[in-house]
Amino acid sequence: MNYKEKAESLKAKFKAKITPESTPEQIEEANAMATELDELVSLHDSVVAENAKFKDTIVRMVTSQGDATPPSDPSAESKPMSIEEAIAKVRQEGK
Repeated sequence: MNYKEKAESLKAKFKAKITPESTPEQIEEANAMATELDELVSLHDSVVAENAKFKDTIVRMVTSQGDATPPSDPSAESKPMSIEEAIAKVRQEGK
């Protein structure tokens, strides 16, 4: 059962509480609860729609601005040098 079905079920239960013997206050309270459920369903739908819009925007940004190559790891390119390697590099650059 999804959230809309569950909300409709709860609304039906609230409406079922209204009997010919119900006071106007009880009727008003049951109707207010049903209205609140409608508002919650509406709010949920708007949040889902907004999330879908953001998801579409992110997908569009990734596909239009990215490429297939993953970013390089800068730590993988550099490695520590020994003293001998550093001296050899300085001598090589000096020539």
